[in-house]
Amino acid sequence: MMDVKKILLIGGTDPSGGAGVVLDSFIAAELNAFPYAVVTAVIAQSSTGVFAIQKLDTEIIEAQLEAVLSEGGIAAVKSGVLHSKEAILVLSTTLERLLDIPFVLDPVLVSSSGTKLLSEDGIGFLKERLFPKATIVTPNLEEAEALSKIKIDSQADIKRAADIILESGPKWVLVKGGHLEGDYALDYLFGEQDAVFALPRIERGEDVRGTGCIFATSLAVNLLNRKEVAEAVQLAKENTLNKIRSALHIGRGRPQISFIR
Repeated sequence: MMDVKKILLIGGTDPSGGAGVVLDSFIAAELNAFPYAVVTAVIAQSSTGVFAIQKLDTEIIEAQLEAVLSEGGIAAVKSGVLHSKEAILVLSTTLERLLDIPFVLDPVLVSSSGTKLLSEDGIGFLKERLFPKATIVTPNLEEAEALSKIKIDSQADIKRAADIILESGPKWVLVKGGHLEGDYALDYLFGEQDAVFALPRIERGEDVRGTGCIFATSLAVNLLNRKEVAEAVQLAKENTLNKIRSALHIGRGRPQISFIR
């Protein structure tokens, strides 16, 4: 029988396919991992922005998780949008049944169009309940500021923010520094060892939708495939860069990833 590698993806929807568990599923499948997608929020969005959000009740989130757990064999978890303390608690309880597998936590606090997705109280609960269970947390600069409560203006500030985040319990923190100025897109890894990852900046990179989803899901699949953390980050960064290069203006707004060949 074929050995199918299964990954559990948790987050919001995007009917236009540019972000969330829809995009996560595309990425995972392309990397030869079978995606189980659990929806936490139905988000009406397009390439131009977010129009409405319907947060799902805890009961249906829990029921989805129970359904996929009953299939067995989940080898990695990646979470995105978690809109409430109740949703965070449900996932925290679920992870206690999924021991010794990679868990990539992408702390999606605000949508790329600026819509707030988790309250300040919820951020504190996220750090308390899920960070200690995370293999790696992958905030961008804005998210790192929100999680650490410090303003980031330099590489030294990134280190300070990461140290504060590590105090909440994740094994690793990867701060995505793509919005810092310079010719290279720099990401900063902190944990058992520190590392900086640099790839040439693509001018359109900041405009492409879903880059955080692409990176975190690629990273989770790489860890599922037993790559060391530093190598998993490098490969995820390269995959994200390649996807940015091939992004298309499918809708009327920002470019997004296309899987049409």
